[in-house]
Amino acid sequence: METREPEDQITPAASKLGLESDADMEKEGSCRSHELELPLPVACSQEMAARSEFAESRENPRNWSKAKKTYHALIPATCAFTITLGSSVYTPGVPDVQQHFQVSTTKALLGLSLFMFGTSFGPMLAAPISESVGPALGPTIGGFAAEDKGWRWTQWTLLCFVVASFCFALGMKETYEKVLLAKACKASGVPLPNKPRLATALRTLFTITLFRPLRMLVVEPIVLFLSLYVAFNFGVIFAFFDAFPMVFSEVYKFDLGQIGTTFLGLGVGCLVAVPSFILVDRMTYHKMHVSALTKDFTAKIAPEHRLYSAMLGSIGLPIGLFWFAWTARESVHWISPVLAAAPFGFGNLMVFASAALYLTDTYGALNGASAMAANGLLRYCFCAAFPLFTKQSESNIRNCKNDLS
Repeated sequence: METREPEDQITPAASKLGLESDADMEKEGSCRSHELELPLPVACSQEMAARSEFAESRENPRNWSKAKKTYHALIPATCAFTITLGSSVYTPGVPDVQQHFQVSTTKALLGLSLFMFGTSFGPMLAAPISESVGPALGPTIGGFAAEDKGWRWTQWTLLCFVVASFCFALGMKETYEKVLLAKACKASGVPLPNKPRLATALRTLFTITLFRPLRMLVVEPIVLFLSLYVAFNFGVIFAFFDAFPMVFSEVYKFDLGQIGTTFLGLGVGCLVAVPSFILVDRMTYHKMHVSALTKDFTAKIAPEHRLYSAMLGSIGLPIGLFWFAWTARESVHWISPVLAAAPFGFGNLMVFASAALYLTDTYGALNGASAMAANGLLRYCFCAAFPLFTKQSESNIRNCKNDLS
């Protein structure tokens, strides 16, 4: 069995970026006494005492009750659901937007594309959000809203979800250990290090938070090619938001509400992917990890073992695409192209989850966040671009088919 030491988390190219491994951070962060204006033994002993007291206190999130931990875990999940819902709830109202403003389909889709372009810069400033069934439910909810109330109610519906998510998060407490430790040290009378100057903070913002993910896309082949693969898959899903209305309105004569329900097949695939991913990970990576720890407590499994779920999911992607392409015609029942989206949704989420864990294991917690930020930037840019040329591609294919016949 192949194992890796914790220090081997950073690739040579990554080291040129100034990336730090978790082991390096631990060496530097064991005691901040060198930053304090106290003698070394005094400052270090006071800080270690504050850390020890915090580890046993109720303010430590690790000591919270299971209900409180569950609530705080649901908050980012709810926010992620609302954001991904917003990425697709607009699409059923596109025909109404065209008619109301007298614009082309491409211009009407700018509402979706600009939303996704804006979302693409979110991971550059914070950890990436997780996606699941939000994009699949968006057209379903937005379809009935647009059919009964018009396109504006797709946005009112999203606003209702935003307000609900905000209210749900009002009881949230601080969970970042660095901030909580600073409060504990301050309460214990331990002097805190001086805050960085504005110039230093801005340099950190541009060099680490913004520039590092962009540079990783250029100099890290792992980040680049894995991000391209994941981004293409997500781009195809957002192309569905333009393709499904064309297919099911023109071929099967569905109305707006009915068109929205056709995306449920995609959602079912995502739901099936969740337990499937957990099962595969526990049968492969988790089992190897436990076995390695029994022999060497510091051993780490090669991150490539995280990719078994991606290998399984990659099979579902072409199956879903070929299935949809071959059955979306009048002679085939409408349920067939609806079900065709399920294996694609399954494969997409399996690949995405595997990629997220693989990048984090490869680059460590800190630099893995930058790798995922690069992944998120490329992913959302593809999501913004694909719907803009879907209709043109479908029209060109149809014209070629007519010319051949």
